[in-house]
Amino acid sequence: MALKSFIGQKKITDKLRRALSLGTLSHSYLFSGPEGIGKKTLARAFASELVCTSPDTNGPCGNCNACKMFRAGIPTDYFWLQPEGDHVSVDDIRNIQSDIVIRPMYSERKIYVITGGDTMTVQAQNCLLKTLEEPPGYAVIILLAEKSESLLPTVMSRVIHYELEKYTKEDLSAILAQNDIRISPEFLNAVYGYSEGVPGKAMDLIRSEDFVQMREDMIRLILELIGDKLNIIDWANYFENYKEKFAILLNILQLFYRDALMIINSNKNSIINADKEDIAEKIAKSLDGREIIRNIQHISETQVNIKRNANYRLALENMLLNLTEE
Repeated sequence: MALKSFIGQKKITDKLRRALSLGTLSHSYLFSGPEGIGKKTLARAFASELVCTSPDTNGPCGNCNACKMFRAGIPTDYFWLQPEGDHVSVDDIRNIQSDIVIRPMYSERKIYVITGGDTMTVQAQNCLLKTLEEPPGYAVIILLAEKSESLLPTVMSRVIHYELEKYTKEDLSAILAQNDIRISPEFLNAVYGYSEGVPGKAMDLIRSEDFVQMREDMIRLILELIGDKLNIIDWANYFENYKEKFAILLNILQLFYRDALMIINSNKNSIINADKEDIAEKIAKSLDGREIIRNIQHISETQVNIKRNANYRLALENMLLNLTEE
């Protein structure tokens, strides 16, 4: 994929393309943003143009030896560092330093992409700093990080930092189509809301049978709450079985109440679960705005309490009890 074909992040891609065309490239970049936002895809697109020896306005030529090596995944002038453990070690950086002094073989540049940049140890960052301060003229280093604040100020001062923004619904729809994923406009609305505009997260949700089932389960919970048929013990047992996914479950529950509030406020166009609008309508008919806001707050408090290591089952039983109150 060339930068021209990259969907979304137009401000960033325009700046990168301009730097390529004017020859004003930096030796080091940082792409940051949440998991699934497209950092790796952007890095690959950028690297494909950096490595090409005969690029044009459409991107890499695809025919030069450098492009062929890049497309085949042969690490000649393009290197992708994926840490084997849970962090980038000083040895990982030293391996880069040993290689970076060797001139490129087919391209005019050597590109190093370091994933998990924010997991670099302090020692690794200080080691990398030496290269960032005096890089070879042909080298370009691209750091990828979820949390840029984890990087040392000295490292941050040596890179051009681009923070990827969440995508619009239209861009997300185009990205899904680009990946041969087609869903109804109503389900897209729900996926966009739950994924918060993060493509990787959206694709995980669409492909997840658990997500579809969990949303149906939360609808069942809502209907039981509305119909005064809730069995707190049964539902507490249910949440025990989904302990690893409680955050998703509570998010689903909260967003249905949020949709009901939108309906009460005559703002139907803003509901997230558009494909399940009838459920939000039932909530809106059963509760007034004050009661819905109270329930949203109960769910939020439960999320916070569990993250603070409150007793999991007790926190959920209290939430279910509070949701039954009028």
